[in-house]
Amino acid sequence: MKPTVAFAALAAGLAVGVARRMKARATGRAPCGDDAGRWLTVTVNRPPELLSKHLPEPLARLRNSIELRIQTAPGGRGAEVAARPRNGLSAAGGPQEARQAVRTALREAKALAETGEVLLPDEPAAARPVRPETVTAHAAGEGRW
Repeated sequence: MKPTVAFAALAAGLAVGVARRMKARATGRAPCGDDAGRWLTVTVNRPPELLSKHLPEPLARLRNSIELRIQTAPGGRGAEVAARPRNGLSAAGGPQEARQAVRTALREAKALAETGEVLLPDEPAAARPVRPETVTAHAAGEGRW
């Protein structure tokens, strides 16, 4: 490639980058990687009409501070529930904390709608107290003595 063509390609790429940055500043949005406006979605194995009438408590609690869409899931397999924080939703940690609150509410609402309870994960094995006597009790029968 000739140096002139390479320089022109570099200049064009730089111009596109600067234009994107200027547009992002003018609209107040980041050029990429901005998740604040994206919808968080879960599929719930319940008819959309049932969820519209009886919104699960975690979503009902945030109802005034989120945008909510309930529609038929692809293939008619339950309901697709989508939510995102409204512009006014503020949390102590900023927009990421607000999105985390919506994500948690969606997860809990799905569990409540499908099973009637929010299932918590089991306690990790590393968090259980260590009992050295268990290891030494089994060691007596081991070995070649």
